[in-house]
Amino acid sequence: MKDVLQPSLRRPNAPSGKIADIEFLRGLAIALTLIAHLILAFPDWAGLTAFNSRHWLGSGVDLFFVISGFVITASLRNQMGRVWDALHGGGGKDLGAVRDRCRLASRVLAAFWIRRAFRLLPGAFATIGLTLVFIALFSPRAIGATLGGFWLHAEAAAAALLQVFNVWGWRRLVHGGDVTLFGAYWSLSLEEQFYFLFPFIMIACGSMRRLGLVALAVVAGLFFVRKSLPSDAMWWFRVDGLFWGVAIACFRPNLGFVTRWKPGAKWVLGALVLAVCIGGLTETIILMWSHDSANGAMLLFAAFLVAVASIDAGLFQFPLLGRAFVYLGERSYAIYLLHILIFAGVQAIGDSLLEAGASPLWANVGKALLVLLSLAPIDLFHRSVEIRFRNVGRRISMKLLAGSGGVEARDGLAAQDPLR
Repeated sequence: MKDVLQPSLRRPNAPSGKIADIEFLRGLAIALTLIAHLILAFPDWAGLTAFNSRHWLGSGVDLFFVISGFVITASLRNQMGRVWDALHGGGGKDLGAVRDRCRLASRVLAAFWIRRAFRLLPGAFATIGLTLVFIALFSPRAIGATLGGFWLHAEAAAAALLQVFNVWGWRRLVHGGDVTLFGAYWSLSLEEQFYFLFPFIMIACGSMRRLGLVALAVVAGLFFVRKSLPSDAMWWFRVDGLFWGVAIACFRPNLGFVTRWKPGAKWVLGALVLAVCIGGLTETIILMWSHDSANGAMLLFAAFLVAVASIDAGLFQFPLLGRAFVYLGERSYAIYLLHILIFAGVQAIGDSLLEAGASPLWANVGKALLVLLSLAPIDLFHRSVEIRFRNVGRRISMKLLAGSGGVEARDGLAAQDPLR
């Protein structure tokens, strides 16, 4: 089995150090999420409402979770291996040796959290500010019950800033309240909570094998527990998807023979895998809605997709479509942060067009053009905020790692940061 960090596994059409098929799946996940939320910009499209009711497109977020669990585990693998060796491999019992081992572990953890913070928080905080300005200045009728007023949004913003929006959103929903334009921040809060605790879990496990077994135990334990209803607390703490990704990184499938196939044959296999798994992602919960295991069954398809993508054989690098989804995948975090705010603005502009005398058809055409044009500010946000601060965090973390007893800071997947 090829090492997950082997440089030869990187493909030329993905950013340096990233797996192109994983980026493709990020693009697929954000596409599913956008379609699920498009009703916010086009509430009068009956066909869109009917489509969303017949297909579970919220599975895009669960696919994101599996990807994040895989990438985080793979990116920590090399550095955590040195920590395991230091903490569990002996090396002296005197006070100085113990202090050196603790210093090594603390530097690895600090570098990881710094990289995560600079990767995720600047964009999230910027979007929170933009949303509050939008509500304060325009307070549109745009999104009906999910909008709320400025002070409700200020309360939601505080929950998002403190990384507890999943708790806040669940309590609001249980008591019949609105979750505001910050609704997407529940998953960001969950991932931040996971990123804080996960390194400690890795240290406690002491090896990739034990970590993988723990991850599978968590997945199995939640298979019949987590329900599909947002009123259920476990819906807001969907860690089984994250732990599926952890297990895949620990027990990476040995499918290297696929890399020897010709491109055309790979695409045929990739298209077949994609068609079956998209069907499973979007239909399983609909077909099993009354079963507690519906979410767990749906996650099997997400996990299989990520496991196949992890070998980086180019199965999903279709002509044109592959590059388009990789493009979306690279910007998926910026899209996820901004899309609800953009949809709210688009709907507000549509209302203004209707009030100015435009027909519903032309108002919807105008809104569709605005949605397409929003790719430009999203790309600007991605480059000027997301990439800039990510690079700052990477430089700081590498300085920390450079002095931590030779821990390798520039391994292939250390630069690969997950969405959210």
